[in-house]
Amino acid sequence: GIFAVGSRGTLTWVGEEWTRGDYPRSFNFDPTGRFLYCCNQRGDNIAVFRVDPQTGGLRFTGHYIPVGNPSAIIFLDLARER
Repeated sequence: GIFAVGSRGTLTWVGEEWTRGDYPRSFNFDPTGRFLYCCNQRGDNIAVFRVDPQTGGLRFTGHYIPVGNPSAIIFLDLARER
């Protein structure tokens, strides 16, 4: 589900978004916070969503990343790792 975070940290349900795949297993925001990536484990893909900065809502970008059985997604800053 999609939730709004109140000034005191309380959550209010706003809505939901279909993950565009089967068996959504893991989600993660990119480092900019502009995109959400959803691992659809049985769909063999990662679906990409744009995050609305005003509402926190999600809009499917139409992009799938084909990956066999994705179960987790992390982002690394490889420039910092050196």
